[in-house]
Amino acid sequence: MMFSPVLLYVTISALVWSVTADCGILPKNTNLIKRIIGGEETEAHEWPSICWLHLPGNYQCGGTLVKNNRGKFFLLSAAHCFFDRNTKNKMSPGGITVYCGIHDLDGDRPNNVQTFKVRRIATPKDFNKNRLDYGWDIAVIWLDHQPEENRHVQAACLPSSDHHDGERALVAGWGSPDGSSPSTTQLHDLRVTINSDQYCKQHIEQQGWKYGGSNRVLCAGRDANNRGSSVCFGDSGGPLYTRRQGYWTLTGIVSFGPDGCALRSGASTFTDVYDMRDWIDSNINSRRG
Repeated sequence: MMFSPVLLYVTISALVWSVTADCGILPKNTNLIKRIIGGEETEAHEWPSICWLHLPGNYQCGGTLVKNNRGKFFLLSAAHCFFDRNTKNKMSPGGITVYCGIHDLDGDRPNNVQTFKVRRIATPKDFNKNRLDYGWDIAVIWLDHQPEENRHVQAACLPSSDHHDGERALVAGWGSPDGSSPSTTQLHDLRVTINSDQYCKQHIEQQGWKYGGSNRVLCAGRDANNRGSSVCFGDSGGPLYTRRQGYWTLTGIVSFGPDGCALRSGASTFTDVYDMRDWIDSNINSRRG
């Protein structure tokens, strides 16, 4: 029997901001020594490009703000977030609410939290809603109005080069902190290391999944000391950030994780944003963008 990958959606410091920077502003005092599973709560608004999506059926996913070549905001997330788990039909955009500039989901909604409805969702025609391990697990979301850019709400950079083996990264989300507890209400982040394509292929096939190809997915989790760390239920669609030339770049999008969010086999699978750039650009830079 083929093993199905774990779907990661679930039921339910201030920043130094400069108007001269267009994306990937460095959070104050952020470093890459944090340990989602094994992670820790971030400072409020430490990651101003991440947004929380409330979906029909009381599910949740993450998303990341980016800009097109005209400076217009779009949201990137995982395609599987927008397909009904039972019927496999694509969700209606009208039932989705997006919150940006948010840290504590149970706290009051301060003025810095911006709320949006979804106008349109684009997913690749090659995305297989029954098998995430084939890749193409990405979505572009058109918001009903443009965010107001400030120190709490900003865009991440899109990658202009591919990842490399051993590159250090950070993943952020509101998913389960240990694989058995409910999703956390405070944003957490976690240090991971990007694995080689060879390791990724081996890891995916060992789980009984089909390797979608290094041009669509990447794996991250184990660090140089072979310690595992993992995304978990509720982190789907959220960002895998790398630091490129001093700016935080959206290198991956959370797709699926190891069974049970296990620490020992902690590599998780992400959509490779760089290798999806042509598809992303064709949507956000089109006349409809």
